[in-house]
Amino acid sequence: MSRFTFVILSSGLFFALVGTVQAAPVLNSLPSDGSTINIGDTIDYSWSPVSTKDNCIHFFPPGAAGWENWVCLGRNIGSYSKNTAGLNEGLFSAEVATKKCSFFGLICSWNYSNVIKVNLTKVFSPPPPPLQEVVADIKVNGSDTEITVRSGTEVDVSWSSTNAGGCNITPCSFSFPNSCESTSGLQRPVVNSTTDFKAICYSNDGSEFSASDTVRVNIAKNTSPAVSPLRPQAPADYCVSPLTWTLSWNFYDPDADSYQSNYQIRVFDIATGREVLSRFYPSSSNSFAVPAGALSFNKTYSWKIKVWDNKLATGEATGENFTTIPHRAPMIDFRWTFSGQRPAINEIINFYDETTFYDQIAFAAKRKWLWTFWDDLVAVGSTTTFNTQAKALSQGEKKILLQSTDADGLTCSKTKILQIGRSVPKIKEIFPR
Repeated sequence: MSRFTFVILSSGLFFALVGTVQAAPVLNSLPSDGSTINIGDTIDYSWSPVSTKDNCIHFFPPGAAGWENWVCLGRNIGSYSKNTAGLNEGLFSAEVATKKCSFFGLICSWNYSNVIKVNLTKVFSPPPPPLQEVVADIKVNGSDTEITVRSGTEVDVSWSSTNAGGCNITPCSFSFPNSCESTSGLQRPVVNSTTDFKAICYSNDGSEFSASDTVRVNIAKNTSPAVSPLRPQAPADYCVSPLTWTLSWNFYDPDADSYQSNYQIRVFDIATGREVLSRFYPSSSNSFAVPAGALSFNKTYSWKIKVWDNKLATGEATGENFTTIPHRAPMIDFRWTFSGQRPAINEIINFYDETTFYDQIAFAAKRKWLWTFWDDLVAVGSTTTFNTQAKALSQGEKKILLQSTDADGLTCSKTKILQIGRSVPKIKEIFPR
């Protein structure tokens, strides 16, 4: 503690503004000389005049010229009175300063000629109890240090505190009524860029003491995927769908959590360089069937495949060229004839080719046929000519297959069913006896 002493000054020691020394005013209710004053105590004092000339009382606040070295009051509790003619008493109350003052002083002056000073001892207030240390702790995916994740990843942001009345978590993904201001909690935001998750926790005793903790989440660099085109697959049956080629590829990505999210197919006419097809699909499929109408006969095409991973990084490659068939394949058809109303057992049946060919007629001599008979239907004529004959050895359904090959080697086939009935009975006329 500090102790300061002030003496009562006679009027002769103080600067006088008038020629006659006057008596000092009467101050009442002051602490006695040498009293102990605690910071925060309230001092009430009053005064009464000793003459009609005691018509002015001044209180010099802290920092007033001439008194700043020893005058130190805190907050005013009462009111300062200024009386005229010295007819009334005054009352003043003040709270002893609590922070910057080292002692307490009271001043009353009449005509600036008489001063009373009181010797007081200031006692510092008991020290406040020690502040409890605030601890803030924030973790991302259970880690207190920097972590690295892929863009678009959901992370667990958890926090806790000690001796805290509340916390402020930033950034916060919660919306009302959830909160990122509790002393502990958990949120699961999606991270798309480098983010610093920070917890600032404040003391629960009303002080300004706080603590903070931060964890940075970095975004891993996304590696571009690779794509490997496979050999184009010709139509499984060019007799049915001659131009529906299938384009396939393999997708590769070194990132463990990546996958194909989109792809684009582009097909070009080699002869002209013209793009004949472009398709974009949000799909993880690794094959594409060229739709009807996109390609033409007797053309060579190139193609490109572009893929996107789920982070929108891309990879692109050019596939192997492919060539369509020169023209439509043969459209197979045939018919048969027989004597009578229906074909019967052992009856000769004539079969006629009615195939439509799309090759050049000039090379018609290169065309080929192959007839195949089943179910006791046996060939009577050649099976490699466009027309032939056969007979049935039994009744019932008989299957006939015709394969026709055009001059360019395109082969198609067709099957039909022939119903064989009973043999036609022979009628012999017998004359009556």
